[in-house]
Amino acid sequence: MKKFELYFWHFISFAIIGWIYEELYYFLSKGKIVNSGTMFGPWLPIYGFAGLLIYLLSKKLKNSPIKMFFVSFILSGIIEYFTSYYLEKVYHMKWWDYSKFAFNLNGRICLIGLIAFSLLALFVMYYVLPLIEKMYNKMNIKFRDILIYLLIVLFVADFTYSTFFPNTSNAKVVKETKIVENQ
Repeated sequence: MKKFELYFWHFISFAIIGWIYEELYYFLSKGKIVNSGTMFGPWLPIYGFAGLLIYLLSKKLKNSPIKMFFVSFILSGIIEYFTSYYLEKVYHMKWWDYSKFAFNLNGRICLIGLIAFSLLALFVMYYVLPLIEKMYNKMNIKFRDILIYLLIVLFVADFTYSTFFPNTSNAKVVKETKIVENQ
């Protein structure tokens, strides 16, 4: 069970870091704060899953930033592409569209985005994750357990609610292969 708690800690940390990254991106590029994910809490599960998967698969690559970059690049691309596809097919909406970027694949992923995600993954894996793990290990065990289970409950509640009523504040409706601004 302790391994599950540690992995959930990593997952939620990556999901929150991703949310902060996206909020900063929207604030700097559009001058406004946007909750860009399908959920309502301060987390983006796509970053949580990608970060956890990169962490688990690249533990042996920690001494090779170049290999870790490429693992992050490939995994980020696969996860982002199929998440975009899934969201569009299930909700008939797009939460992101890279069609205007060079070297994009169906507007779901693009070269510059994958490079940015891979660089972010390197920064997080080499600099942020050690701090997150140190903080996790220094916490009082009782407090840490309560915090982990509280975060699990909040995340699962948000995920369940968002499955049926997704946050669409930054999504665009897809109609007959055209993207229409969400009203």
